Amino acid sequence: MVKIETLKDFMNIGTLTQSYKGFILYNANQNGSDYIIVVCDTFDYSDYCVEATEKTLKEKYAKYDYQNMQKIMGVYKIRP
Repeated sequence: MVKIETLKDFMNIGTLTQSYKGFILYNANQNGSDYIIVVCDTFDYSDYCVEATEKTLKEKYAKYDYQNMQKIMGVYKIRP
């Protein structure tokens, strides 16, 4: 698994718009998520986010990393 980055690092990602990051953070907090996984679709090289909790992090990491033309770009802890 990659190094887990901070919320500040998530907010500095240049490939996602500020409004999208705000939307993702709002939804992740509402859903009780602890992490955001940023995934790159290597077909068109667009990035998208996947929410995860402490319990589901390893499972979701394995599901998205190098599967079906996807690559994990980073894992960000959004809760202290």
